[in-house]
Amino acid sequence: MTKESESVPGLRPSIFPAQPKAWNFSSIMDTRSLSIAVVSAALYCSMRFAFVGIGGHGAISIRPGDALFMVATVFGWPWATGMFIGESLASWLPMFGGYGIPDALKQMLTCAVKYPVMIAMVKQYDPELKKYGIFLAIGGVVVMIGNLICAAYLNILYGIPFLAFLIGSVPSSIINEIFIAGMLVFGLKKAGAHFLPARSE
Repeated sequence: MTKESESVPGLRPSIFPAQPKAWNFSSIMDTRSLSIAVVSAALYCSMRFAFVGIGGHGAISIRPGDALFMVATVFGWPWATGMFIGESLASWLPMFGGYGIPDALKQMLTCAVKYPVMIAMVKQYDPELKKYGIFLAIGGVVVMIGNLICAAYLNILYGIPFLAFLIGSVPSSIINEIFIAGMLVFGLKKAGAHFLPARSE
């Protein structure tokens, strides 16, 4: 049994490697955390590539890879760091549906805002993350941050109406980044993964 599962009554031992300092950004420098970051970046890019031909980019999109960002609620900064790299790279290269450096910079800004906000919320509400309502609240806040930044970027660079983009993008974002993400995260939890106890630090 891991140290984390011992510190939280009723938690099953995790089938995944424990990350006791996952909510401390300095944890990214250990080998295990770097491995998690590499896996998350590679997995995101692979999924973006797989779906790029059937609506993987744009306001209304089929992009299941976006659901992976919520796995950071399980693995903390190591996963978030890998997603930052993967999302930025995929937004840069056309093979992943990216539109070059401006799109990559927009995604870097989005990640630089949404992951700290999400992890701060996870740390605040960690004991209640088993509740779907708390999970949906965190997902909703992060989804809106991403969509607002993207809408502003497209409005400034390409003149796309701010509100029109939000109307088109929010429904698909809710499907990709809340409902699919929720099934993924709670499926991982049911399989044996668990939310890391932020207050054990």
